[in-house]
Amino acid sequence: AEVLAIAASLDVDPDAAAASTSGHATEEPEAEGTAEPVDIEGVELTETYAFPSGVTFSYPETWTLDESAVSDFMVMLTSKDALAGFLQVYDLPALYGQMELGLDFIQETYAGTIADTFGFDFDAADFKTTEVAGRELSVLAFEGEQNDMPTVGYLVIIPYADGGFGLITTYVVGDVPENYEQNILAIAASMDVAE
Repeated sequence: AEVLAIAASLDVDPDAAAASTSGHATEEPEAEGTAEPVDIEGVELTETYAFPSGVTFSYPETWTLDESAVSDFMVMLTSKDALAGFLQVYDLPALYGQMELGLDFIQETYAGTIADTFGFDFDAADFKTTEVAGRELSVLAFEGEQNDMPTVGYLVIIPYADGGFGLITTYVVGDVPENYEQNILAIAASMDVAE
């Protein structure tokens, strides 16, 4: 329910989005070699989902597609390995239409929403560039408590080959499944527009 509340709470001002962009990428890229590489060896992505836009991603069989939470721009997966594990995957061009979104706008909008929802203290500056399978992802990791239980989550922004972006929001309440971070980053690295 809280994950759906995050999605419902996203209210984007088109003027603010347009003002923050001048094409798809508005920030200077980090210097070469500054992305932290992550090894996803051993993560098996056996299932694939395709958005109507043609964007696809793959995920492990330990995650289940929630058929009640599927739209043209977002799907939700639940973890079979966690007491409460959720993963939402967004195709941002399908969500925002023709509006060009810059990385800085996406970071500010979604980090603020997650911070407000969970009461965490972070912002767009807390994103780290992480290299996974040759792709540079913008990753925000967070942890805290939800209903007196430990909560771990990630917000991952995925650049598409065509200049658009995908987004993953995920968190687990309670015990964190083994290789949780590697699974999330492998799913993110698999997301792209159809060739």
